[in-house]
Amino acid sequence: IQLLFTDAILALQECKTHLMDQFGDRATILETTYPERDHVFVDVIHASCSKGKTLQWLMRREHLLPRQVMAFGDNHNDLEMLEIAGHSFLMDNAAEDLKRLGFRIAPRNDADGVARVIHEYWK
Repeated sequence: IQLLFTDAILALQECKTHLMDQFGDRATILETTYPERDHVFVDVIHASCSKGKTLQWLMRREHLLPRQVMAFGDNHNDLEMLEIAGHSFLMDNAAEDLKRLGFRIAPRNDADGVARVIHEYWK
């Protein structure tokens, strides 16, 4: 189960604080912020769930090694998944602090970045 709240950044700050106070020990509360658009997503998921854990589960089920997995992300809720995949890319529109972590950069998501990287790998 996932709850998602979305609005302007300032409008959701109090909501996020309240969610952290009420559910912080039982849930993971993730914020995906797009400052240039004054927009934020606040995700509330079970504390044991994440994109990274899901990717690990899929890799075990399909007997995949990290070098056989490609992942794309643009914000903090993608970080665990990006650290697991053998080929990890941040979108060019990713949060600036994430870009300093050393992941390869794909073109923006609105410039077909995922498709362009996949095409380059499978030439």
